Amino acid sequence: MRAEDYAEKLNKLDIEHPQALKRLRMALASGGEEGVLRWLDQRRQDTYAVDIIEHFGLTAGRVANIMKKLEERGYIQRIPDADDQRRARIFLTEEGHRKAALLQQEMDHRNQLIIERLGDSVGDFMKSLDQMLEMAEKGEAPFDRE
Repeated sequence: MRAEDYAEKLNKLDIEHPQALKRLRMALASGGEEGVLRWLDQRRQDTYAVDIIEHFGLTAGRVANIMKKLEERGYIQRIPDADDQRRARIFLTEEGHRKAALLQQEMDHRNQLIIERLGDSVGDFMKSLDQMLEMAEKGEAPFDRE
């Protein structure tokens, strides 16, 4: 198949399969409360709300809501910064670490099932995905559109 044919096929996917793509995006998504919790569990440095905003591309209001819910559930603790009382450092509680580990196990299992169903083609797919992510993270064309 030629590059033009693949491009046309990709263009049609969003139009012909919007609900399936939405489910795929949701399955791979790492945002929201669960994604933030898993990210905090892997992070090994002081973390502030602004770090979450920047990493996930969320609004300050959305991050505030996520922090409030995670704190209410006992997954995080916010401690005012000694140098700037307007900022709070965010720490996972033991319960937060346990919940993050459980979420990670669930995601690993779900991904394993997907990979098993893809079979031998998964290696080429992962290589292509890595290349696309690298281009997108560098802001290279054609991913330079906002």
